[in-house]
Amino acid sequence: MPPSKGQDDGLVDEVNLQELRDGLASGFWRRSLCGYSQRFKAKVRFVLGPNGDGALPAPVVVSQTAVVKGFESSDPMTTGGTVWDAALLMSMYLEGNRDAVAGCRMLELGAGTGVTGLVASRLGAKSVVLTDLPSMLPLLQMNRDLNSPSDNNKVTVRPLVWQEALQDPLIAGGHDFDCILMSDVLYHVPQYEPLLIVVRALACMKRGTAGLRFLWSQEVHQPELYSRLREELTTAGWQVDMLIDHDDGVGVQCFLCQLFAPRNNNTNNNDNNNNDTNNNSNMSTSSSACQPQESSNNNNQPTTTTTTKKNNNNTSNNDTVGLFRLLLRRRKWRWLWLWKQRRLRIRRWRRLRMTFSLDMIKKCCFSDSEFVQSTQPTLVKQV
Repeated sequence: MPPSKGQDDGLVDEVNLQELRDGLASGFWRRSLCGYSQRFKAKVRFVLGPNGDGALPAPVVVSQTAVVKGFESSDPMTTGGTVWDAALLMSMYLEGNRDAVAGCRMLELGAGTGVTGLVASRLGAKSVVLTDLPSMLPLLQMNRDLNSPSDNNKVTVRPLVWQEALQDPLIAGGHDFDCILMSDVLYHVPQYEPLLIVVRALACMKRGTAGLRFLWSQEVHQPELYSRLREELTTAGWQVDMLIDHDDGVGVQCFLCQLFAPRNNNTNNNDNNNNDTNNNSNMSTSSSACQPQESSNNNNQPTTTTTTKKNNNNTSNNDTVGLFRLLLRRRKWRWLWLWKQRRLRIRRWRRLRMTFSLDMIKKCCFSDSEFVQSTQPTLVKQV
């Protein structure tokens, strides 16, 4: 939808989530098709459908920005300052499944503008924690105050560096979150290991016996990364269910899946002082769901260590080969782009030189009438 003028004389781009669900197959809803003003300058207003009692909830409005100070080192393109297609897909799913959102304690990883967490809060979530890098917190706080200035306790903003998840007080002491929201959290190869660290940390530090649920929406920029992550989580005992797999041919393929972490029985077994052996066995089994599994046979320890070393060497070699191929592919497209730009510059220079030379010849050698007569083709009379 084209942006309109708001009350503060700023551009406002409106997104109706119910209309988005009906026109999902067209592909024209994508934010990637918008211009620079709609992507980085305009505010985005999300219109929600009526509740069960027929009342319309207040829309969610988020601001966008093209420049975030201190964020250029980790992301020069400032991808966290705009609303992406995967965030629309996640918001649409939450708006159509309000029963799964109501009363839940949620945390959003890599929140960016915070739109999916704010939509979940508007749909009845008990509490929402928006997390991102420290440099992205001013934008998150501004959008939080823009949507819930009088109820800031329900939506909180916290910094979270994925590599330091096990040392962060939000996770290290245990948490009670029911659902983790992830929208466009995996773009490049360097983000893979940090994302795996924070996902495993959240699953292992969950209090209670109930498993932790992850909702992950993503644009498929590098399919090998997503298949690798899903295979690694599946082998560790995770349940992966695909909810939406959308490919309209207009933009990049988008999907929305839910991940169920294995159940953690550590908290229940810690209260039983008479069953110490059972506690140790349960802790080992629950921790193995979040870490690579080891063999329990003492006689086969040397063979298992050698096989694990070989597997680690193979995986490291595969990672280096995949990274090398990716760099070659990027360099190839970079050189192709430079070659095309050089050809365009040569054509423009030739065209400019031709026009300049004709003008100089016209001014120096001919008068206007003589130049017109000399440039007109001569007709030869056939005998």
